[in-house]
Amino acid sequence: MLEKDAATGKWTATPYLNSPANESGVFFSPDGKWAQFVSVETGRRELYVQRFTGARAGEADARSGRVQISTATGVQGEGWWSPDGKEIRFVDNDLQVFSVQIQTEPTLAATVPKPLYSMKELQPRIRNGVFAPDGRILSIMKAEDEGKNRLDVIVNFVDEMRAKVDAAR
Repeated sequence: MLEKDAATGKWTATPYLNSPANESGVFFSPDGKWAQFVSVETGRRELYVQRFTGARAGEADARSGRVQISTATGVQGEGWWSPDGKEIRFVDNDLQVFSVQIQTEPTLAATVPKPLYSMKELQPRIRNGVFAPDGRILSIMKAEDEGKNRLDVIVNFVDEMRAKVDAAR
């Protein structure tokens, strides 16, 4: 966190998360009251949420109620909040995209992660992907006959994936 000293006017960096576990990828809820981050305190990368009350308050915020969002297989990268702050989505180590419903009042609570779709069959072809706040993904894919100057953009990726999964059933 960056804080400005009122007396000197100088900016200083102070840690928010400061535990023996490797913690990274802090993202704040749309209202700024909750911090979502990845920690390896269980021995693998898992996603957590806790109240955010300010710089240097990470340990106290964790004691007041930290909730593990991901379960069983860990996470790839970080999760992302929905625009209304009531959902977090993440990709697990099996490349399955999950949705977790978040309740922040009167206390922090999260539903069991619900699988939405798998990206496993696409993994060898995905160069990079960016998740939009509404859960859509923009993915840059490799093609077998792709030249160096070619870029394919997939629109409505999730809808296309759902249609393929439904057709395979």
